[in-house]
Amino acid sequence: MRVLLFSFLLLCHCLFIPVSPSAAADLDSVIRDISKDFRPILGHLVAAQKAVYIDVGSKEGVRPGDMFSVFVTQGQIEMGQKKKPSKRSYAGTILVEKVEETRSICTVLRRVRPLPNGSEVERFSGLRATILGLDSNIPPELIQLKMRLKKELWWFEWMDDEALPTSFDSMEDLSRYRLDIAFVISTSGVRVYRAPKVLMGNYPMQVSSTTSGQRLSKPETPYWDIHSLSKVAELPSVAKQVVVKDCNGDGTLEVYTIVDNELFFDKWGDNAPKLLRTYSEPYWETLSLSISCELGLMAINSIERGVGLHSSLVALGSGDIAGHKDVATDVNLWLIFSPLDGLREEAEVRLLGEEPYTSKGARVKKIYLLRPAPSGGLVYLDEMSVPRGFSLKDGYLMGNYLFFRDEGGRWVVAYLAENKLVWRKELDTHKLKKAVPLFTISVPFNTKSSKNGLLVPVYFPENKTSRLYLIDPNAMELIAVSEPVAGQMIGLDLVGGRLYLALQEKEKAQTIIFAISID
Repeated sequence: MRVLLFSFLLLCHCLFIPVSPSAAADLDSVIRDISKDFRPILGHLVAAQKAVYIDVGSKEGVRPGDMFSVFVTQGQIEMGQKKKPSKRSYAGTILVEKVEETRSICTVLRRVRPLPNGSEVERFSGLRATILGLDSNIPPELIQLKMRLKKELWWFEWMDDEALPTSFDSMEDLSRYRLDIAFVISTSGVRVYRAPKVLMGNYPMQVSSTTSGQRLSKPETPYWDIHSLSKVAELPSVAKQVVVKDCNGDGTLEVYTIVDNELFFDKWGDNAPKLLRTYSEPYWETLSLSISCELGLMAINSIERGVGLHSSLVALGSGDIAGHKDVATDVNLWLIFSPLDGLREEAEVRLLGEEPYTSKGARVKKIYLLRPAPSGGLVYLDEMSVPRGFSLKDGYLMGNYLFFRDEGGRWVVAYLAENKLVWRKELDTHKLKKAVPLFTISVPFNTKSSKNGLLVPVYFPENKTSRLYLIDPNAMELIAVSEPVAGQMIGLDLVGGRLYLALQEKEKAQTIIFAISID
């Protein structure tokens, strides 16, 4: 009887023993080693003149290449008979160059305010980090590794995954994505890099299986890698908006650019921009362009602060500056061209107008359908009622669909029928956090698959990156269709089977235009 009982217990033990216990141990070991090497170490600046010294060294575990955040305290508050700092602010980041037993010599990587002697320093505390993958298929152990690393290394500021490329190879400089540290995982283990792209540590890991895995970030079809493109044009200035068209149909693109309060026109390849309009009046600002090749018209929206809109409608003419003639001027409406049905290949275009102000307490607002009058000016055709949260300045109207971000920050798709609201639904944007959709420069898009809808640039302010998403209004899906790219997108146009993307890089004082073939 004892033999049978022992055999039964042994069988149960064999049945419930974990699969691949060695892999689990390797996982724990890697996390333990990384946590030890990147744990916070507290210290102080003891000199910040020609060289920066801190009062911690090899005795505390500091290594060359470590990064410390510097914090300064401002003001004091009284707590009984003691005084304590009232505010602690980030002042900069320093890099350890040489380590001695009780001190380290550093250089300054980032300085946002003065670094006085005595400032507190913390290793890796608050630095911006992410976890990226090298392999297309990630085994379950590595998915678990990613989740545990974020939990264990809580002192890092983990950046939004959606704002970053899935491929580490495409990131030539981590700092361009506002990153300090990148943990790159693969089936061979974990490598840690610091900006710009310097290897800090390698942690080999034995993975039990390379099958039945999943991507760290799964792209959908279509999927474009913006980083693989070469620049097709570069403007030596920071533009507000870039519009690329081929209204003449001659294969030579026309480029319209707003820089400050000036509107420029250029033929593609000429590299000789011509001043089309300038607005030099005080408190006057040119905000946006909208062009319809079908109607041969351009809407220019300008505002005089504290007064109102001074929008105008201009005939494109032959493409020469002399051909641009005013059709309507000083219009107190925000003007934009919108496709009547963006889901069709051939869509009729209409001119829409919106008043700059909405009555307080109103639940809906009016959007006017207009057309130019033969003798000049605009003719009222019809109007439609839209939700109060929608605006032509921030949203997009395509056919019967409205795309906008409401007053609560929710991304909304609404449907109109007979110019009245039928339904409105919210998109699932929990992965996008503080991202900003740029609906006003979106374009209707048809794919070879069943996914059709609106192609929307999305800007991530924290990382200063942009990414393209496709909103399918029928399925209420939000699909990433490109890798992120550094800079803010200020122009998106689909011309002749090519998608032209204009990106503004304020730090480099330039605007770059990329092109993607989507035939």
